[in-house]
Amino acid sequence: MDLSSSMEQILSLVNSYIPNLIGAMAVLILGWLVAHLTSKLFIATCRKFKVGEKISRLIGADETKRVAEFEVAAGQVLFFILMLFVLVGFFQSLGLSLLNEPINRLLATVFEYAPRLVAPIVLLTLAWIIASALRFLILRLSKQAKLDEKIGEQVEERDLAKDLPVSTAFAETVYWLVFLLFLPAVLDALALKGLIEPVNAMVHKFLGFLPNVFAAIVIFAIGWFVARVVKKIVVNLLSSAGANRLSDKLGLKALLGDQQLSEVAGMVVYILIIIPVLISSLNSLKLEAITQPASAMLNTFLQAIPAVFAAILVLFISYVVGRVIADLVSKFLQSVGFDNLLSKLGISIRPDANHKKPSEVMGVVALIAVLLFAGIESLNLIGFQSLAEILSQFTVFAGQVAFGLVIIGLGFYIANIVAKVVASSSAPQAKFLSGLARTAVLILGFAMGLKQMGIADEIVTITFGLVLGALAIATGIAFGLGGKDSASDLVKELLSKFK
Repeated sequence: MDLSSSMEQILSLVNSYIPNLIGAMAVLILGWLVAHLTSKLFIATCRKFKVGEKISRLIGADETKRVAEFEVAAGQVLFFILMLFVLVGFFQSLGLSLLNEPINRLLATVFEYAPRLVAPIVLLTLAWIIASALRFLILRLSKQAKLDEKIGEQVEERDLAKDLPVSTAFAETVYWLVFLLFLPAVLDALALKGLIEPVNAMVHKFLGFLPNVFAAIVIFAIGWFVARVVKKIVVNLLSSAGANRLSDKLGLKALLGDQQLSEVAGMVVYILIIIPVLISSLNSLKLEAITQPASAMLNTFLQAIPAVFAAILVLFISYVVGRVIADLVSKFLQSVGFDNLLSKLGISIRPDANHKKPSEVMGVVALIAVLLFAGIESLNLIGFQSLAEILSQFTVFAGQVAFGLVIIGLGFYIANIVAKVVASSSAPQAKFLSGLARTAVLILGFAMGLKQMGIADEIVTITFGLVLGALAIATGIAFGLGGKDSASDLVKELLSKFK
């Protein structure tokens, strides 16, 4: 009896709850269908009217890269909002009021906060209108004034205006600057107190720093323009005065390469003007942590310019004088028959038009010597004493090597003369003796030359002594073995006299 009554109670409860469950499921299914269809209809409508592309243009993004597929994202947001209402109806149909309370509070908060979005939307719309108008105005004026083409001509890069248009960059900067100025008001309208203070501080600092940036840009632009104009004036004046022809006559084409002398001088003047301009621009920024070391570096470079210019002038004059001396040395040596020196020394070289003559080589050596001395003086002028000392030591060593080569050359010359004299004598084995004499003189010449060069003095001295000692011993042994019979007769004769 108790069991049957319990079952009846359960069945009555189930029968009374089934309609609520069926109704709740119907609400959930129909609500899901309505939310899904509504979101799809919303997405299709947005795509039909190209809302995503318009918003992409609004925020300055590329139309081909629509920001996060605005239509899909907005449709999903709408779907979840509608599903919240569906869940409220579903739980209410089931009589689960406890589950409805958090959802109701969430919806109440959303709809309570929704009116606050009106003011930010109005402010953002106003900011967009002003920013778009300014951007359009800047682009239109820049196009009419052909600003990009003129700047491209000035910087000598015609593709620059196409790859990175200055007008577009400036217009985009102004566009986003307007939004930055409206940002504090938008955050205030949203009542985001935690973000208002840091954003206001950032905007105030930026606005306070903006005049410094503007002043730096103006100073650099004016200085750059003046430097470009002066550079062109210098290049044209020097070109018309014949500086390029003079540099070709002085043989500076190999030194300058594809650059003309007038262009190099114009670039020097350009650098001399642009460095003080950079210093003034950096100082106007008033960023001590950045501008002080940069300005100090530029000031140091600017103070070193006179010494650098003097060093370059010394090298230039020395190069011109060295070229003259090289020509004089080459012509003088050629006139005295220096080109036949190698053949006189017994060194045969096949004549080749691509190789320089010995007289021309000596001219180049004279030019290098002049430039070495000029390099030492130039390094001293710019304050590089250590490098000047190293170059001075190298110059001394090069002089020793050159003098040693002269001694070796004289050794070749004297060895040939001695060999000819011995070979022309009537002594037996004259040819062998001439070769021996030539070898001995060459060894002596090489020893003296290497000693003059300072290359392993002790080794050269010991080697030379050993060679001479070996020759003396060999001569003594040869004489002793060859004259032993005569020496024996002489000794016997002396002994017989004593008896």
